[in-house]
Amino acid sequence: MNNQSEGRIGRFFPRFHLFYTILLTSMLKKGKIRKKNVNSQQTFGSMRYWSTWILLVLVLFSSCKKKTFTLEGQLNALSTDTLLVYYIEPSFSLDTIILKKGKFKYKIQPDTLTVFQILWHDQEMIPIFADKGQKVKIKGDNQSITIKGHDENKLMNEILTALNQSKQTDTKAFVDSIIREHPRSFTNLYLLDKYYVRDSVIDINRLKALIGRLSGNIQDTRYVSNLKKRLDQATMKNNSYINIFNMPDRNGKTVGLAQMRDKYILLSFWASWNPESIAYQDTLASAVKALKKEKFVAMSISLDMNKEAWLNAISNRDTTQWLQACDFKAWQGNIITQTGLVDIPKNYLLDKNRRVLIEDINGDSLVHKVKDLIKQDQEKEKEQKQRRLKK
Repeated sequence: MNNQSEGRIGRFFPRFHLFYTILLTSMLKKGKIRKKNVNSQQTFGSMRYWSTWILLVLVLFSSCKKKTFTLEGQLNALSTDTLLVYYIEPSFSLDTIILKKGKFKYKIQPDTLTVFQILWHDQEMIPIFADKGQKVKIKGDNQSITIKGHDENKLMNEILTALNQSKQTDTKAFVDSIIREHPRSFTNLYLLDKYYVRDSVIDINRLKALIGRLSGNIQDTRYVSNLKKRLDQATMKNNSYINIFNMPDRNGKTVGLAQMRDKYILLSFWASWNPESIAYQDTLASAVKALKKEKFVAMSISLDMNKEAWLNAISNRDTTQWLQACDFKAWQGNIITQTGLVDIPKNYLLDKNRRVLIEDINGDSLVHKVKDLIKQDQEKEKEQKQRRLKK
């Protein structure tokens, strides 16, 4: 046993000496250690046996406690008592936090530095950096949030405060300077995600340049590695083609482009954990109804990993009119890597040959575009028929 372990036991033994005495006395009374025909050496041996086990449990308990990360929070003026936890590093996963009168305590045992974000007011994310044995407290309302902790959490709070108080008109230029100043910080995962990846118009070259300035420990994270791959694959332009793919629908039946011949196709990408894309799914219903009798089909492809969350999201909405599919591979799915998808929501309108006609088309614009395309097809067919008759 090393000195560190001995010191830990030494600190615990005086504290629990009374506990040992009470426990052993109780065992004697209950007959678990017999009084009769037991000499002092046997009694001492029994006491050592039970004391060893108790000490072992206490050491293990202490060890587990030192590996636990604890997040405590007080969030006021929220419209819900459930918060979504979105893990982005070292692996992607989802969890939930239940509040009681605005308060919560959330514990995990991270094997390494773990980065997650809490989705709260108006799609805003609270970034948290969880390391072994650390405690972090967050407090605020729908106007502001304070993160109290050490290391990355302390730096994150300073950055958020600086961004809130900044009077610069070019926010991205300010964010760029923060990233350049802290190239080794995991806070960059949040900054890249919020100010670049989630931007309505992604500046791929600028984002690549920023990633290039990050140190190796950040570039090697799962999040940045996957982001670099998606940026390299983000070459989907108009007149590009989508290869045939298949994935299961809500009933487990395999669906794909091969079943959608001679129709215009809208591929819509979303996820149940992304409020913005859920809102888009809701608006898609009216467009699908308007094009119900046309040669048109919509297919929503989810980046969910949790089947139950996905099914609940589509069951609670008017989404039964069009195809819903998910392979539960999130950003690693075949169609995701094929299109070089970087963010959601995103959609592509394809012609009858699977050629990309236009991106991010919604509502009435989608309806008018599809009807115009079908009208053009009908006119071409009419012209071709007249030519054949003339021959």
